[in-house]
Amino acid sequence: MGNVHVITSLLSLLCLGSCLNSCKQDPPTPLQVVRFLPKPYLPVYPGSHWNYRNELGDTVRHYTSPEYEDVKIGEAPKSYIAHAPRMLATKPHPLMGYIYGYTEEPFSYKFLVSETLGDLWADTSYCPEAKCTYWRSISRYEVTAKEDSVWVNGVLFLDVIVVRVQGISSSGSYDGIHYDKFNYYARDVGLIKMTAQGQVDFGESMEILDYNINE
Repeated sequence: MGNVHVITSLLSLLCLGSCLNSCKQDPPTPLQVVRFLPKPYLPVYPGSHWNYRNELGDTVRHYTSPEYEDVKIGEAPKSYIAHAPRMLATKPHPLMGYIYGYTEEPFSYKFLVSETLGDLWADTSYCPEAKCTYWRSISRYEVTAKEDSVWVNGVLFLDVIVVRVQGISSSGSYDGIHYDKFNYYARDVGLIKMTAQGQVDFGESMEILDYNINE
């Protein structure tokens, strides 16, 4: 009888050990941290700001978060942590989000993924049909020119690249290019001028008034 108890106890211990081994989980793998630092033509250092005047005469302010922020991007197994400043604006888009070529759904603004002449890229934004004229749109970007200098509001800016942005509606009541913009970026300054035409919101065209870059 004693032998039966011993065998039963051993079997119980073996089962318990097997359960513990099978239930044991490996600790989650830390997510990769990708650092997106300010660029020569888009020096969005934390704590910086840029003031513009649009064609309506309104002042538009772009500014960055006080510190770099960490945000999880994407879903497993392709998710990662992006370490970057957050870009904001008073209008027309109150929250412009992160800008260096990764997605923060439902809006992703990839303003200046490249600074090389001829390079192209795109981003996608969408929202419910009840709230948007275009249910889903794609913005196509291309670095179309490099200028030695550009005058804006009586100030001469040197070493400027020009990025053409075309908005393409992929569904909804309209299908095709619905706006065409040209963004001018000066080295060590950032966006200095934006011209827009087509089906855009009023206030999209603007020129820089002053700025402060907190390097």
